Order: sequence, then C-alpha cells, then structure tokens
Amino acid sequence: MANSYAISGVEISDSAPAYVIAEIGHNHAGVLEKAIQMVQTAKDNGASAVKFQTRTPSEVYSVDEFNRQTDNPQWMDPTYGIHREKLEFSPAEWKELLEACKDIGITAFSTPFDHKSADLLASLDVPAFKVASGDATNIPLIKHIASFNKPMIISTGGSSIEEVDRIHETMSATGTPFSLIQCSCIYPAPAEVLNLRVISTYRERYPDVPTG
Repeated sequence: MANSYAISGVEISDSAPAYVIAEIGHNHAGVLEKAIQMVQTAKDNGASAVKFQTRTPSEVYSVDEFNRQTDNPQWMDPTYGIHREKLEFSPAEWKELLEACKDIGITAFSTPFDHKSADLLASLDVPAFKVASGDATNIPLIKHIASFNKPMIISTGGSSIEEVDRIHETMSATGTPFSLIQCSCIYPAPAEVLNLRVISTYRERYPDVPTG
C-alpha cells in the first residue's frame, strides 16, 4: 500500500501539509443550526475538514448502561440512552448537514460507533471515515467500515503496539487506504502526555501508511 491517498482531492501523506480536522463530535447538542455554525467557524479558522460522531445508542450501549439514570443538568434526559439518542441527527438532517458543509466549502465526515451508523454514513457517500480509539481493537467494526473502500483514519489511544500491529495487518489485507493516528485519551491533553514520538515509531514500523 502506497504511503499516500486523498480525501476529497487533498493528499494525505507524511510529506504533505498537515491535514487539520476540527472535531465537532456531538458538541452541537443535536441542533442542526448549531452544527452548521460550528462548521462555518472551522472553515473560517482554516480547518481542512470537520468531523462528527454517529451512534445508534441502542446498539452501542448495554441495557444497563442505556437505562442508567442521573440528575446531571447537562444531560438532555435523565436516562443516559435517551440522552444519547437526542444528540443524534436523523438521516434527513445528516443529508442537510453534509450539503451545508459542501456549500461552506469544507470536507465533512464522521466516526461511526456501530455497524448501523457506518451503513448510514456510507449511504450518504461521506468521503472518509474515522475510527475512535475506543474501537481500535474492534476488528469486526473496522472490517465493516473498510468494506466501503473509503479512506479511514484510525486513532490508537490506549492501544498497545501489538494491537496497532493487528490494525495494520487487518487494514492492509483489505486494501482500503488508511492512516494511523497517535492519540492520548485525555481531553485536553497536557503536553507531558502527548507522547508525539510515537509518530516516529509508527513511521518506522509502518512505512506504507501515513501517520500523525
């Protein structure tokens, strides 16, 4: 596999300029207009792309976790699973959001946390997929996303080098272009835990794959 691919015509490689992705996630709180405003802000500040998150809560969480109760005022419902459902866009809203991103002139894609969400994003013809650190060991999900043959960016926060080897082996067998991303699962991450030299290790260990 060549150490280069493209997302929406932009080269992704170790020698290309940094590809800066603005993480929107679910910070839009399920409000389409707020999401579009965030996209415009990302564009105005020079981001290469914006990234969201896509979940089917009933498939991602256990019954106990879905039904967990809280009085957290930041939650949109006292039941955790319902709170998570209220953060999600409908297929029609996703279509409108992605069209707005095109009008603004910025690439948009998302992190699917389950097979159904990956299928939805594929049906909307997103140009790429992101895999969260928490799913770096979820080989069935990784293989399912790879089946769409769209570029994949895979975070490796919390993974051992043996687990990253398995990601590389799995993805290389699919033929789908991908990148490996060093990640420290602390937000925001202080400088002393960034461990950016992992990128050098990845470049030496996986010379066929763009890293960051």
